[in-house]
Amino acid sequence: MRTTQFGWQACSRCGGLFFTGRIPVPGCKAGGQHTTSRNTNRGILNVPMLTDTIQNREESNWRFCANCHGLFCTKGDANEVDQGVCNHAQTGNAGHVVEPKSAIYLLEPIDGSPVTAGDKAIAYYECSKCGGLYHDWKTTVCNAGGSHTRQTYDLSGRTNGERYYLLKAQ
Repeated sequence: MRTTQFGWQACSRCGGLFFTGRIPVPGCKAGGQHTTSRNTNRGILNVPMLTDTIQNREESNWRFCANCHGLFCTKGDANEVDQGVCNHAQTGNAGHVVEPKSAIYLLEPIDGSPVTAGDKAIAYYECSKCGGLYHDWKTTVCNAGGSHTRQTYDLSGRTNGERYYLLKAQ
């Protein structure tokens, strides 16, 4: 059964999307604790297991990281992201780790860049360096160092095509 899980927010300091419904919330890559003063509670569609039919262009490869409480894209290996860096990873493993009871999160990508001010306010991107979702504040801080970098795709023959995800507010 599909449900929407609320409690997701983007940190206004690092830009990273994290789940606020689990205590304690891990610290921010930019230093200190995550700050959520400039955004609202976001909901993400999820299913307990992949028995539902995936609709339209929904991606079913998004999982909850047990270490950083962020959402990240699993590519290939079902238990660990092929690329990516988790700021809260255990020694010897720099990547995100799927929470054992993680739901399967469904996100529908939109090709291109957001056009309207309303879409820009709720647009989230996959980072090509850390593998997580982030909101593009004026400055962002990536777990892999530097700023987040938008993942690009070959979209219908175009190179370096951008893709984003709209996360609705509660």
